[in-house]
Amino acid sequence: MKTLLALLFTALAVCANAGTHVWSGAGANAYWNTAGNWSSGGVPVAGEAAPVKLIFPANATSRTSMLNIANLKIDSIEVDLTSGSYTFPTAGTSITFTGAAGDNFKVTGNSSSVTWQPGINLQSTCRFNVLVSPAYADFQGVISGNGGIVKTGNGDLKFSIGAVANTFTGTLRLEQGDILLEKAAGIACFGGKLEIVAGTCTVRQSQQIPANAVVEILGGTLAAAGNTTFTQTLNNVTMGGDSRINANVNGNITFGGTLDFVNDATTSPTISTASTGTLSFGGGTRTLYLPHPDSYLEVYAVIGDGPTATSLVKTGAGYLKLLSANTFSGTMEVKEGELDIANPNGLGSTAKGTTVRAGATLILNSTMTLPAGETITLEGDLEPAMQRSCPARSCSAALHPFMPPTASRSS
Repeated sequence: MKTLLALLFTALAVCANAGTHVWSGAGANAYWNTAGNWSSGGVPVAGEAAPVKLIFPANATSRTSMLNIANLKIDSIEVDLTSGSYTFPTAGTSITFTGAAGDNFKVTGNSSSVTWQPGINLQSTCRFNVLVSPAYADFQGVISGNGGIVKTGNGDLKFSIGAVANTFTGTLRLEQGDILLEKAAGIACFGGKLEIVAGTCTVRQSQQIPANAVVEILGGTLAAAGNTTFTQTLNNVTMGGDSRINANVNGNITFGGTLDFVNDATTSPTISTASTGTLSFGGGTRTLYLPHPDSYLEVYAVIGDGPTATSLVKTGAGYLKLLSANTFSGTMEVKEGELDIANPNGLGSTAKGTTVRAGATLILNSTMTLPAGETITLEGDLEPAMQRSCPARSCSAALHPFMPPTASRSS
C-alpha cells in the first residue's frame, strides 16, 4: 500500500508540474530545483508529460539560471532579452531537446545575449530562432545527439569556447541571420552536414568545420574572417543560387575536395577574397563541376598552390570565369563547357600549360596579352570575350572564333 501511495503521489507531482514553467529568479540561489525560482508551473521534473516549455521572461529578478536537474527532456525554451542578458552556467548537468514542432530554442528582444553552457542532446532536428539582431545566443557547452539545428531569425547563433567538439550528426542548416563558428582552434562545431540557404555562416577559428563534412551553399555566404590568421579546409562543396564563399580578414579557405554546382539558370555564385584573406585549392588535382549549360560561377579570389602544385579541371556544360591573376603551378584542363579568363595571368603560372578539350571553349579578350611562356593546347574552341552579365550561351550577340598568336591548335 505504501508503495502504491508513493507512486500515486509521484504521478500527481509530475502531472502538476507538466506544461509551462516560468522562471522568476526570486529564489535564494540560481538553481532550477529551487521552487522559489519559478513563478508558475513549479520546478521542472524528469519524465513530466509533454509538451514541456520553459520561459525565461524579461522581468525576472535574476537572469542567471543554473540547470541542475538531471534527465530533463524539453520541447521548447524561450528567453526574453528585452531587459538584458541571460546566463546559464554549467553545473555539470545536460538537457535533452525533443525536437517537437515549432521553435525549440527561441530568443526574443534585441538587447544583449544568451550565454548557454550546459550540454545539450538533440533527439531530433531542432529550430533555434534568434528573432532580432543584434541579439545573439552563444552555446558554449557540448551539443550531441542524432538531431540537427535549423537556424532562423535575424540574430546570431554562436558556437564558442571549449576544447571539446560538438558531435551532433544531423544537419546544421542556416535559413536566416548569422551563424558564428568560433570554438577553440581545431575543435569542430558540428558533426554532420552544413547547409546554407540564406544569411552568413562565418568561420572565426581554424578548422571549425569537420574535415569530412559535406558543405552545401544554396544561397547566402560562407565566410572566413577572424582576429588572427587561420585556415579552414573544406571537403566536397556544392554551390547554387546567389551563394558566396569569401575568405576575408586573416581567413584562409582551402578546398580539399571537389566543387560542384547545382543547376540554376538565373543566378551566379562567386568565390572571392578580401583584405588579408586567401584561397587555396589545397594541392593536387581539383575538379570544378558545373553540370548545366546555365550553371555560372565567378571566382574573384586568387587561386594558388597548396602544399603541392594545384591543377584544375573544369567539367560540365556550365560557364566558369576566373577574374584574378592566379598563381597555381599545375595544369589547367577544360573538358567541357566554357572557361572565361578575365586576367592575363588567369591561367596560373606558365609551368604546365592549358588544354581545351574537343567540345569545350576558352574565352579570352581579343586585346589580352598572355605571358610569353603560356602554352595553350586547343582541341576545342577559342572565342573573344564580351562585356556581359550573363553566361556566354544565353547572350544574344554572336561569338566569332579567333586564334591569338600564343595559342596552338592540337591536331
